[in-house]
Amino acid sequence: MNFPFQPLRTCLLGLSLAIGLSGVAPSVAQTTGFTTPLVKDAYVIEIPFKPYGSMYYAITIREVQGKVAVCGIWAEGDRWQAYVIKGHLPMRVRGVTTVMLGDTYLLKGVGFFTQGEKEDFVTGTPVNCQMTNVPWRRGYSNKMINLRIPRLRVIA
Repeated sequence: MNFPFQPLRTCLLGLSLAIGLSGVAPSVAQTTGFTTPLVKDAYVIEIPFKPYGSMYYAITIREVQGKVAVCGIWAEGDRWQAYVIKGHLPMRVRGVTTVMLGDTYLLKGVGFFTQGEKEDFVTGTPVNCQMTNVPWRRGYSNKMINLRIPRLRVIA
């Protein structure tokens, strides 16, 4: 009868998994996000919240270890009204923004973007980046970036 050894076997299995995963997790976390300077030809877009104001994105892609990394910064637009802030609209928009490269899906949610001012959308401004699993291909450029942002209801 193996019953007395079952808890010991379960404990050893859990311990070996914990030891194995502890060596893997830090390396994954370190390679998924980083900071880089904004490039000259970044993709810039204004997202209007008519009539409440708008926000801006400056987005760029980079090749990192043969994969595509998405980098960016966002800023408040002109004439922000209390409804926009009260409804946490900028946070909600960043959460549902899907970044595409042509027809290739890169990632959903750009909450990692650095917040700045429109004046910060210049070459050399530090921006946060997130790695994707999409392999880098020759010919990729910032001109191919496409955003999909579903309509969000503004609650007044």
